[in-house]
Amino acid sequence: MKPQLITFKFASDGKVHDASVSEISESQQICSDYVWLLVPKSTGLDQSPTYSFEVSDDNVNWQAFLPETEDALITQPFQKSDLPGRYYRINYNALTSTTGTVQFDITLKQ
Repeated sequence: MKPQLITFKFASDGKVHDASVSEISESQQICSDYVWLLVPKSTGLDQSPTYSFEVSDDNVNWQAFLPETEDALITQPFQKSDLPGRYYRINYNALTSTTGTVQFDITLKQ
């Protein structure tokens, strides 16, 4: 199977997000039988914002996927071989950033 690329979307501005705005992405429903790679992309940042990769079984109650995916630096990618929940989202925290854009891509491979 060819790898699938999913870009998390933000309600305020779509796939490429204004880095000065803290916001939670729309959730993505993903099957659990994938190896995955989450890569944040950023341009023009004046600070070091953070993000959390969150998981939910019901799309209501959310928690960090792993402790290290909570408040991760924007430069930190993650790769694992399982996805234990059904829904996933990005919780982006601009902190004191006032410029730039961020984008979060997850690649799924079987």
